[in-house]
Amino acid sequence: MNRLLLGTMLWAVICLAAGCTEDDETTQGQWIKKVSYNGYARSYACCFTIGNKGYLCTGYRGANKEFLNDLWEFDMDSETWTQCETMPVEGRRYAAAFAVNGKGYVTTGGKKDGTMVTYVSDTWEYDPSTDTWTQKDDFKGGAREGALAFAIGGYGYVGTGYRSGVTSDYWMYDPDQDLWYGDSDDDFTPLTNVHNYASGASSRDGAVSFSNGSRGFILTGQSGSSYFDDIYELLPDEEEDV
Repeated sequence: MNRLLLGTMLWAVICLAAGCTEDDETTQGQWIKKVSYNGYARSYACCFTIGNKGYLCTGYRGANKEFLNDLWEFDMDSETWTQCETMPVEGRRYAAAFAVNGKGYVTTGGKKDGTMVTYVSDTWEYDPSTDTWTQKDDFKGGAREGALAFAIGGYGYVGTGYRSGVTSDYWMYDPDQDLWYGDSDDDFTPLTNVHNYASGASSRDGAVSFSNGSRGFILTGQSGSSYFDDIYELLPDEEEDV
């Protein structure tokens, strides 16, 4: 057996044993550690992305049992962190955040109230062009923490989470009108049908979400001692007059 054939056979055996393919490098990718930011180590923070910059906001500093309200910007091109204007309200954990039309929004979460945690429903807009925060219409789904958020087609979507129990409702925010969908003098109902979190799906908190700008997905999470591995997609009704 010539050496070329033997070498080919040995490479095939190695690949089969390791489960590798020609596309492994591109499909699996790799993780590269980036520069750490100078803020406090924390958990339960929220984040949003505007252009090529990522924003880290709020969270819980366990060492001091401190609820945080600072904001940090990460420039993906220069790989540098910059501290931005702090939110002009008490620190919070488990907040929800999304970005629409070049601005970031942070809403809901839990804040420290003495020895207790109080849920909130206020909504804040961050404008990176002026490094300022502006208070907006309160989230109409009710105070809660552990909610999910993403943006589709110029609107923000916030839902699920925990208030007196886990929830499954979903609401849409219109930044141009500064109102949550269903918000009028006599109607404060959550999104229904297509916009509502899938009928029959389990209520949950601590889940994750993502969006490609036109489609939104929610997955995982928990309800009490039950944990989930399902995934649901939100397809906004293009014919609905918002």
